[in-house]
Amino acid sequence: MSVLLVLGASSDLGCALIDSVAVRYDTVWATYRTPNEKLEAITRKYDGRVHPIHADLSDKADIEAMIDKVSSPDHIVHIPMAPYVVKKFVKTDEEDFEAAMLLAIRSAVMPLQAFLPDMKKNHDGRIVFVLSSVTTGDAPEFQSAYVTVKYALLGLMKSLASEYAGTGVHINAVSPDMMDTRYISDLSHLMIEKYAAGRPDGKLLGVADVVPHIEHLLFDETVADGENILIG
Repeated sequence: MSVLLVLGASSDLGCALIDSVAVRYDTVWATYRTPNEKLEAITRKYDGRVHPIHADLSDKADIEAMIDKVSSPDHIVHIPMAPYVVKKFVKTDEEDFEAAMLLAIRSAVMPLQAFLPDMKKNHDGRIVFVLSSVTTGDAPEFQSAYVTVKYALLGLMKSLASEYAGTGVHINAVSPDMMDTRYISDLSHLMIEKYAAGRPDGKLLGVADVVPHIEHLLFDETVADGENILIG
């Protein structure tokens, strides 16, 4: 039985990914904090295959409860991230860093510590972190908390890829440029237009531009360990 766990599945990217790959798994576990119509529709579409789990992935008890429900997954995709905020560093509170780091790191570390031992024992497993293009070049201004957290996740991915090299467990990441999703809904139109203007086609990425790269890391037998694929 093949099992996929999508952490942060209620995001636009999470929903698009599940819709694209659900038929390739016997079971898809999909965590969400806030219900939305997209995830509900996908659950109905793949009735009996997609199983939503309500969990605040910054909360230790919620993560432990989620781990207890999920049968050992073969593949894990990690998406969770604190709200996207553009703020000068001197205006960014220590609590902003703590909240963003707590969500991103706890939602990765606790599930991976629970599920990686079985993956290693079975000599099979795929982990994909969804990072950001900020980890592959110059960092944007006014996003210190966001950039810091994405680099922390990149470090975790790189460390685990080294630790599990040769075990049959493949650990990698994708780093997309800004995507046109609900995640950036609080940004001003001027800021979004500025980002879009910096792209060759003048448009932000769509989730459809990113999903195939995640699928590549989940299913391609030629994938190396510790790759961080820039999607821009």
